Order: sequence, then structure tokens, then C-alpha cells
Amino acid sequence: MILRLKALSNVETDIACKYNVYVDDNSNGKFDSDEIVTNTTKFEKKGTLTWKPNSDYYGVVYFNVEAIAQNGLKTSYVNVFKIKRTDQSKMYVNLLQVMPVAGEEKYPAASQKEESLRTLFF
Repeated sequence: MILRLKALSNVETDIACKYNVYVDDNSNGKFDSDEIVTNTTKFEKKGTLTWKPNSDYYGVVYFNVEAIAQNGLKTSYVNVFKIKRTDQSKMYVNLLQVMPVAGEEKYPAASQKEESLRTLFF
């Protein structure tokens, strides 16, 4: 999969911009400078940015496209896309749920009840 973004200048204003594309790698909802995956190095009125995610990416991916004009004004566009991997095997996870056993009908003596709250039963 390749993410292709085409930047078209506004016909009325015709402003050249630099563009940054961020991908939220750590899913914290912020787009930091170390999350820039592609950008332009000079001011352009039109252009295309491409980014090909590596095989580690899957699921929902948030991205941000930032346009910076020569006068310093910025605007950004945040969106999301989904990468579905069909070639990966399913991951199986073993879970163990440990719950305290309490109840006077099962453990009538107070000392046994207190002991049961500190004991793991399998």
C-alpha cells in the first residue's frame, strides 16, 4: 500500500507551501517532529508526496498533512486510514484470570475466609 497525497495550490491565492506528512506512530494523538514520514524541502505550488508504510504497520493509522506558507502561516488536515493484513497469522494470547474466592457459605470461619483472599486457586 502506498499513501499518495497531491498538493494543489489555491487558484485564487496561488501560494507556495512546504508540506509535512506525519504518521502517529505511538498512537498518542500528537504529531511530533520525529513522526514526519515525508516532506518537501522547498516551497512549491503543486506537488505529490508519497509514503509507503513498512510491514509493521497494520490497523488504524492516523496521519496529518501540514502546509506551511512562506509567510509562516500553517494549516493542517488530520485523517485516518486502515491497513488490513491478510497474510499474517493470528496471534494467540494465553490469559489467566485470578479472582479471590470469598463467601461465608463456602468458608464459614473468619480465619479461613481471610486465608482464601490471600490464596490462589487453580
